Amino acid sequence: MKEKIISIIAEITKIEQTELLENMDTAKLWDSMKQIEVILALEEEYGIQFEQNELAELTTTGKIVDVLQRKVG
Repeated sequence: MKEKIISIIAEITKIEQTELLENMDTAKLWDSMKQIEVILALEEEYGIQFEQNELAELTTTGKIVDVLQRKVG
């Protein structure tokens, strides 16, 4: 699942997957418009909808992976 999430983020943000993996805990690798695109793409891919409190957690690639893994299982 982690690889698929990273792949989706990389495709949208145009950031290399290796850079995303190396910076799993770094915030602000992309702008807020890309953040919205990432969130929408992940919701569509996994058939879920993030709750308001979850959206506030989605600040790094690592946190996105963690929240999605908790939500989807």
